[in-house]
Amino acid sequence: MKKFLFVILLYFSPDFPCNINPYLFHFGSRHVKDKLAVKEVFIDRIFLFSQHAFAQESGKTLEPIIVEETPLKPPLDYPSAFSTVIDLDDFGGEYNTTSEILSFSPGVFVRDFGGFGQLQTLSIRGSSNDQAVVLLDGVRLSTALGGIDLSTIPLDYVEKFEIIRGGSSALVGTDAIGGVVNIVTKRTDKPFTFGSVTYGSFNTLSINLSRAQKFKNLSYLFSYAHTQSKGDFEFESVNDIILTRINNEFLSESVLAKLEYDFNGWKVGFLNEFYFDDKGVPGLGEFQQPDSNQQDVRNLSSIKLSKEKFLRDDFELEIVFFNRFDQLKFTNPDPTIGIPIDTLQRDFAFGIDPKLTWFAPFNQIVTFATEIKEEILTDEDFGEPKRFTFSAFLSDEIHLFDDLLIIIPIIRYDLITTSAEEQEDFSPGVIGNSRVVNTTESEFSPKLGIIVSPLRYLSIKGNVGRSFRVPSFNELFFPEEGFIGGNPDLKPESSIDFDVGLVFSHPRIGFEINYFRNQI
Repeated sequence: MKKFLFVILLYFSPDFPCNINPYLFHFGSRHVKDKLAVKEVFIDRIFLFSQHAFAQESGKTLEPIIVEETPLKPPLDYPSAFSTVIDLDDFGGEYNTTSEILSFSPGVFVRDFGGFGQLQTLSIRGSSNDQAVVLLDGVRLSTALGGIDLSTIPLDYVEKFEIIRGGSSALVGTDAIGGVVNIVTKRTDKPFTFGSVTYGSFNTLSINLSRAQKFKNLSYLFSYAHTQSKGDFEFESVNDIILTRINNEFLSESVLAKLEYDFNGWKVGFLNEFYFDDKGVPGLGEFQQPDSNQQDVRNLSSIKLSKEKFLRDDFELEIVFFNRFDQLKFTNPDPTIGIPIDTLQRDFAFGIDPKLTWFAPFNQIVTFATEIKEEILTDEDFGEPKRFTFSAFLSDEIHLFDDLLIIIPIIRYDLITTSAEEQEDFSPGVIGNSRVVNTTESEFSPKLGIIVSPLRYLSIKGNVGRSFRVPSFNELFFPEEGFIGGNPDLKPESSIDFDVGLVFSHPRIGFEINYFRNQI
């Protein structure tokens, strides 16, 4: 199989937004970042030299400038977790997908069901896709129908991925038995203009246009991405027959818009992410489906209000309002087995997530948070299910003996109510009686993390806690179709999570050794 890739990439320096510098235009531009860095260092050196000359001429001595290292914020503010942060700047000039990037993280396995643009699922420490939570800037992308399809997450607006391995229901609630992936989008306060066109095998075309800019207290980011592929590759079946993949076309459009504004000490942030795809679903092996089609739509909106020194100098407040809409339409007029399929699902979720942080005496950071969320699925075959969630979270990060020992106890409580109208008789041509299914689950998720740092670059970490997952709408209410059907009497699954390990983190080299055990 022959493959090729051709890339055109255009980057404008934030210092010169209206001029094209010849150093910044390349084909297969892996070295764009390096060229820009050289240019910036050269300008800095000129500036420092001019400053030194001016000081000598004026007879004045400049005050020394002290640069202090800013500590990195741990993923989801939980430092004892075994985590990986993947910065996309490390992959500059390369063409990758979300699933390929995540597969670089230890403990993460990605399964691909059919190639470019087709279903891709996530597993963390051996979990199923439904046992891992995916967030976008801290807001949940995963729905009550189950785990997310990684092929619906474009890389074009992503700055980094934060992966937490191990049970994390104490941090994010249900479904986090395997772990959490938090997708951090690009910042608005670092001006840039970026454009790229990529063309490759099987008529695969990708276009991206992005711009970020800052005006005093206002900054914004806009990113647009278009991807399409015919996907007509050849493959060898299990019966040693050479076939060409049919009905494997893929097209997607995505837009991310972010707006941030500082107003009298308040930071106001708005985010809207829109995604659409239209793709053929070719089926398995030799049993290809020429007419099956799937369309996905997602729109996530959030508004974040935050303020340092809220009411008191040692208080910090953050409130997030969010709304998410997902739609899936699948049609197959002539399936290999069964009757024609024509389904349409719409899932709505909205809520509020306030968080108050207290930088308490005796080197403590106390955090209290709640979440109120409602999720509704509009699908008559599923009985129009609804799910209401109330969560309360309390944590304390205790620093002892000049950070030689850090202890992080957490307690979280989730109250989850699920309701739907279930039809009791699913026989063909029979309109059966229906009953209202209503269940309420109360889940406690305690967690304890400990960090011991005997040396500057060496830490010993350990975590123990409880995680859980309530059954998805598919598991509870999937309509009876032969041997497949939902079970509304299913109970939540739970796990006891334990891990311990050694972390060596030097600026030039690092390694991690850990042992984990999940009892589900």
